[in-house]
Amino acid sequence: MILHKKHKIGFTQIDNKLLNDARLTWKAKGVLCYLLSKPEGWQVNVWDIIKHGADGEAALRAAMRELREHHYAQLQNMRADGRIVQRCLTIDEHGKLPTDDLLGSDIENLNQENLNEENREAYQYGDYSKTEKKSSSAVTAKVGWSPAQGWSSIDDDLRSELRQAYPACDVERQLRQMTMWLKANPARAKKSNYLRFINNWLKKEQDRGGDQRGKHSTPATPINVRNKRINKLNEQKAYWMRQPESARRSRELEQIRVELQTL
Repeated sequence: MILHKKHKIGFTQIDNKLLNDARLTWKAKGVLCYLLSKPEGWQVNVWDIIKHGADGEAALRAAMRELREHHYAQLQNMRADGRIVQRCLTIDEHGKLPTDDLLGSDIENLNQENLNEENREAYQYGDYSKTEKKSSSAVTAKVGWSPAQGWSSIDDDLRSELRQAYPACDVERQLRQMTMWLKANPARAKKSNYLRFINNWLKKEQDRGGDQRGKHSTPATPINVRNKRINKLNEQKAYWMRQPESARRSRELEQIRVELQTL
């Protein structure tokens, strides 16, 4: 027995043809339905999708490849001045998108931690070519750390990139703090990718508002903090809009509405 409830708000209309497409696994259908529940123009972020399910990265990678193979999804490189500046993922509920030319040549790797901030948005979907992956690996292999020598192969260019990527952070101070943490935690000090460790550390510090306090510092601006809070509230609003009607749902939505009005 199937129980249906009529919804006035917070629901998604899905074409039954895609749900009955026997070529797709239920995993792929679930990911597709989740993406179709988002508003038009919504920017696909793999970590957001992973966060809303229990399957993990490998399962999502397989589902996305399946959708691309059957023309429900298409990944395109957007170039400017000869380099990839953005990757655009298009979703079509009718499965009539053109053949995805990147399927044959690209390696699907959803890990963005190796990428600097300048390129992170371009690889938001996280699927990049063999040549680009090889180049990225070559860069990350140079960075090292040891208790006696500290950091190695962090040159001026990399320092400059880190400052640009995390403007609210004092990179030199944070590197010293990382060194103290690594020395205090010898069992966890051995890393396969120290640049990834540095990026993760600085990203967390940046998200907390940074540590810049000097006269030449560039702290996170109030408008950035405000925008971040607005984005968070909109995510919460979208979540509660998908929930069944209840007293708590109404209360949460009202609190979000009031806070958004004050920002």
